[in-house]
Amino acid sequence: MRLDAPMGRYRLRVLVAVSASMLVLLLAIPARAQDATVLATEATGPVTPVMADHLRDALDRAQRDAHAALLVRLDTPGGLVTSMRTIVQTFLNAAVPVVVWVAPSGAGAASAGYLITSAAHVAVMAPGTNIGAATPIQLEGGEVLDKVVNDAASYARAVAEVHGRDVEFAEEATREGASLAADEAVDRGVVDLVAGTRTQLLEALDGREVRLAAGRHATLQTAGATVVAYDASWVRRLLQRLADPEIAFLLLSIGTLALVYELAQPGVGAGAAVGVILILLALYALSVLPVSATGLALLALAVALFVGELFVP
Repeated sequence: MRLDAPMGRYRLRVLVAVSASMLVLLLAIPARAQDATVLATEATGPVTPVMADHLRDALDRAQRDAHAALLVRLDTPGGLVTSMRTIVQTFLNAAVPVVVWVAPSGAGAASAGYLITSAAHVAVMAPGTNIGAATPIQLEGGEVLDKVVNDAASYARAVAEVHGRDVEFAEEATREGASLAADEAVDRGVVDLVAGTRTQLLEALDGREVRLAAGRHATLQTAGATVVAYDASWVRRLLQRLADPEIAFLLLSIGTLALVYELAQPGVGAGAAVGVILILLALYALSVLPVSATGLALLALAVALFVGELFVP
């Protein structure tokens, strides 16, 4: 008995130590798994109010669910200045790291897309992509005023300065329409790195420290992270198609012609109704009316048509 007692106490201590270690691991693994998630979404096509709303909602979801980062795959030829500024403001004031990845190969971040990429905490490009060409243009054509170009150039410099990116290129891209390929953009400090696949991107981001709003810092933990997809709804995909600036200008033109036709050839009001609907959709697409005001205007038009139906044979 006396010989076995020390051995029994030794075994008991080993068992307690092993149990405590396993308990610590079990408690640590869920916390690590919860942190190692990245919310991923896409922003493709023209920069529109629909894209701005989608990215704002994606960022809200990333913050609410405590994801390690928001990853945005970007491919855009540019778009509306108002929508671009909304996205830039959203990214600059984000409480979680925002990573913009210009991909896949053959994609681009032109015009407004350049400033959106520059506003991200980490800017990444895939091989075979380009960025820049941010000179303002008029939707209907014509010469752009110098004050508009000056304002765009100063805004591009301010956004580039936030994350320590090349302000000289911001000036060149805005005033001269300069554009860079992926490797050139890294060399000039316009973007942070080049990654061809999402796996390579997440591994390259791991351990990188970024500065968030209000001077806070965060260290990315993305190696082996679980990617959670956040896709746009079918309604937003439809609105994104309608909100294309070129289609918006076409809707505005056709709507105006429909109203003119109704005034020139008075009838049952079909031309006027179609014209008003098209003009309201165009004003929404051009960021003149928010979606709520557009919806209320369409509802008011529907009520007016129902009332008119009572008095028209």
